[in-house]
Amino acid sequence: VRMDVESYIKEKYPDVPPLDLIPGKIIRFNPHDKNNGAGWAILFSDGNGFVGDWRTGEKVRCFPNKSNTKDTNSMVRKVSQIISTESNEYCKSFYDTLQDASPNHKYLITKRVGVAKGVKKYKESLVIPGYDGQNNMVTLQYIFSDGKKRFRKGTSPKGAYFVIGDVQKDMYMAEGYATAFSIHKATGKSVIMAFNAGNLYYASKSFLSIYPDTKITIVADNDNPSEGHVMGIGEEKARETGLD
Repeated sequence: VRMDVESYIKEKYPDVPPLDLIPGKIIRFNPHDKNNGAGWAILFSDGNGFVGDWRTGEKVRCFPNKSNTKDTNSMVRKVSQIISTESNEYCKSFYDTLQDASPNHKYLITKRVGVAKGVKKYKESLVIPGYDGQNNMVTLQYIFSDGKKRFRKGTSPKGAYFVIGDVQKDMYMAEGYATAFSIHKATGKSVIMAFNAGNLYYASKSFLSIYPDTKITIVADNDNPSEGHVMGIGEEKARETGLD
C-alpha cells in the first residue's frame, strides 16, 4: 500500500496506541483488542516497511517512498528471514496452549484411527504439527470433522513432516494422517507423515537431514479420481523421492 507504516496501523488497527518504531526492528502489538501479541510491524531506514499478523498470516508491505531497489530487496530478504523465525515461534507458542485431541473426534471415528502423540485439538478440529530439517515446528495442519484440511495461515508445509511413534532404524512414510496411523497400527512400526503427495520428496529430505541412517519405505496412496485425486499421483511422487 502507498502508506507509511504508522498511518497504515492507525487505519487498520485504530485501537492500537502509537508504537515506538525503530528501523530494522520488529515491534509487536495487540490487534483488535486481543492481548496476544500477534500484530507486528517493521520499519526500514528509508521509511518503507511491513505490517502483519502472526495469527492470520497477513503481511502488508507499506512503501510510501521510492528507495534503492538493491537495498530494498536486501532488507526484504532479511525481514523475510526474521518473519519466518518469528512465525515459527508464534506457531509453537500457540500449539503449546492446546489440549490433546480426543479419540472420539468424528474424523478419527470415521477413518477408524486413533490419536497419535502430539496431535492436539482446537475448537472442532484436530491439529497436527509439522517439523522441518532442523526440528523446528514450521506449520500446523487442521483437520475438520468432515475431513477437510488446511494449514495455518502464513505457514508452508513444504519439507514439513510429523512422526507417528518413535524414530526407528526402519520406518514407513505416508501422505496423510489416516493412512499413516493405519500403517502404524497394522505394522507396529513408526510412520513419517508428509501431509500430501507433493511433499513426500521434501519431507523425506528434511527427516533424513536429522536422521541420515534411517531407512524409509514409502507407502504411496492408491489415489481415486472419483474422490478428486489425480490418478497415480501418489505413486509418481513416491518414485521421485528415490526411496524404496
